[in-house]
Amino acid sequence: MYDDYMILGGAGLVGTQVVRNIVRELRPTRIIIGSLLEEEAKQACAAHEREFGKSISFVPVWGNLFVPSDMAVASRGELLSDPARRRRLLDLLYGDFEAAYGSNHLVTLLRDYRPEVVVDAVNTATGLSYQDVFDGVAKVRDWIGDDGFDKAGTQDLETFLLSQSVPQIIQHVRFVQRATREYETRVYLKVGTTGTGGMGLNIPYTHSEDRPSKKLLAKNEAAFGHTGLMFLLARTPNAPIVKEVKPAAMIGYRAVRVKAVTDKHGNKNLFAPRSMSLHDESQLHLAEPEQQYDRVGSLEVPVVDTGENGVFTRGEFAAITALGQMEYITPEEIARTVVLEIRGANTGQDIISALDASVLNPTYKAGLV
Repeated sequence: MYDDYMILGGAGLVGTQVVRNIVRELRPTRIIIGSLLEEEAKQACAAHEREFGKSISFVPVWGNLFVPSDMAVASRGELLSDPARRRRLLDLLYGDFEAAYGSNHLVTLLRDYRPEVVVDAVNTATGLSYQDVFDGVAKVRDWIGDDGFDKAGTQDLETFLLSQSVPQIIQHVRFVQRATREYETRVYLKVGTTGTGGMGLNIPYTHSEDRPSKKLLAKNEAAFGHTGLMFLLARTPNAPIVKEVKPAAMIGYRAVRVKAVTDKHGNKNLFAPRSMSLHDESQLHLAEPEQQYDRVGSLEVPVVDTGENGVFTRGEFAAITALGQMEYITPEEIARTVVLEIRGANTGQDIISALDASVLNPTYKAGLV
């Protein structure tokens, strides 16, 4: 079996359980744990060292996999607010492939660590779709008048071009194809998504926009576009073994805990009530100075923490996991399937194998004709 693993998104809800199952079932010598943030990657490695000891090397790596290594720790806001960085990203996304490949952070990690197995538990579709191309379109249209495009809207136009999911996902898979071949990765397994928790076009859950949510449908488009490219990767000569498991339910949960909450204005303080006399000239004040009340603490609510999907109160969690809704699957179950697929077991839950078995391939009869 394999000794060297890289878990992208290894500090997340699914990634954490994938690491634990790999340690228990596959006896690795080294696991590289990747996360967007340095602190998360280091904390995950420290937690696994406490649980499993130091007989296995846990190595933290971090950064945005879709940008050059020298930009990998910058936030999206920082990248888009800098004209020079925006232009460079545009050149790399739409320009010369070789230049983009040589500087890409994912390629750099594969070159530096050369893992035998890569488990990609990053929710790529979420990252791409939540750049919100629809909001970008609205902003660009605002800059288009009878006289053409207003140059003052250049930043919005460049941001809109950088938010396109199709060129990003195509480039990403091409990077994976070349880097895994050059650096001798033997298995590449993607933990994907349906984008809607397995629900259909009538999904009622949104991010406060119209139903069905355009963001969620864009997530579905990115998720299955990615699957299609992975299908091509699996059919490419000299590629690694390519697999994808795709949960079709909400993944939950990380923990049940008490959490301080705020309203949309950031208010979280609780105050003791006070009595007041009412008379004919009394007025109702919708907002009063905090100084008039005694603070008695902060608002805390018991919640279910579901990782990427945020936190839910008991009622919300009961609603979304009810029969006929998203329902849910545990990260432990996903991790067990991932490990079985790495071992070569036929779980029946590899999307790439399912596609390969169900497409209409060339026939003997057609050859005779």
